[in-house]
Amino acid sequence: MSIKRHYEDFRKKIAIFLEDSYQHKDTIIAYDEYIYIPKSKRGKKEAIFEGFDVLSFDYGGKIYNILMPELSRYKQNFIDDGLHEVYYKELKKYLLFHKISNTKNPNLITQFWLFFEEFITHFKGVTKENFFYYLKEAEFKFNFDCRKLQEII
Repeated sequence: MSIKRHYEDFRKKIAIFLEDSYQHKDTIIAYDEYIYIPKSKRGKKEAIFEGFDVLSFDYGGKIYNILMPELSRYKQNFIDDGLHEVYYKELKKYLLFHKISNTKNPNLITQFWLFFEEFITHFKGVTKENFFYYLKEAEFKFNFDCRKLQEII
């Protein structure tokens, strides 16, 4: 088995473990929506449609993330209509006013996203199909200290 394949399997097992762990949690302290856009695409208006929309929850000191439906489904209209500026402004306005958030104390969620931004830079590009697994790996590493990680693994 190649190292790449080993890590892919590892990330899938992490995702299953986290899904099972948080399936029955009901004490939500805070939640917030985050749109992750890779650094290489930031500053480009069309990149907003390539972002990953993530809903993050703080379950009493542990972070759990749900990957929301892709924004890319709107990109073709953006291109076909030639109304780049209009679509960009409208989507930006929509995201600003329809943000999902209850962050009385957003510190842990903010800390996670800072951690994730650093974590993801170690990889030379992540495919859209595999983003979920990298997100879950970061969530796993963020939530558990080294000793607990070893126990779980």
